[in-house]
Amino acid sequence: MKKVRSRLTFANLISCLALFVALGGASYAATQLPKNSISSKQIKKGSIQLSDLSKGARRHLAGTVGARGPAGQAGPVGPAGPQTSTLASGQTLRGVFNLDFEAATAGDGLGSDISFGLNLPQAPRVEIVDPETTTPNCPGSVQNPQAARGVLCVYEIFESNTGTFSVCDAECETEGPAAEPWGAELYLFAKAKGRAFVDGAWATTAP
Repeated sequence: MKKVRSRLTFANLISCLALFVALGGASYAATQLPKNSISSKQIKKGSIQLSDLSKGARRHLAGTVGARGPAGQAGPVGPAGPQTSTLASGQTLRGVFNLDFEAATAGDGLGSDISFGLNLPQAPRVEIVDPETTTPNCPGSVQNPQAARGVLCVYEIFESNTGTFSVCDAECETEGPAAEPWGAELYLFAKAKGRAFVDGAWATTAP
């Protein structure tokens, strides 16, 4: 203790006090320094993350958007979309029909229709096919209705008390069976009093 006191001079005391103040002042400065007062040399590498920066600073670091590059090559052609208005050439539409009513007297009739859903490029020719028969333009059946291009095939399967069964266009003035590009009207007239019916299937193919 005497040795320490003998060496503790006024100069040593001032030096120690200066060192203490210096260390304390540096620690205080490290925690209390005002904004933007630290130089880049004082920041430890990797200590600041991008999320620590303001939005403006992040935009500045990101840089400006470059010029648009050249257009790429065209991709392969996709599959054809659904039909929306006119049936494509060679495409076939199919459906069923039924007329069934109780006739009060002979000659009573009932009307119905066939709607294609899509238009044909032109009105089709019409052929009515009796049960279990075929024609060159209507080689199918009720179970598998077929039609040549530009033809509406009407396949009967069951009929009873049928006087006249007709397929006609909107005005029903054309002699023989006829149709419109979008469908046809059906009429059944009873042969006698009582129930009369006819049903079957149809097909039409765009020319």
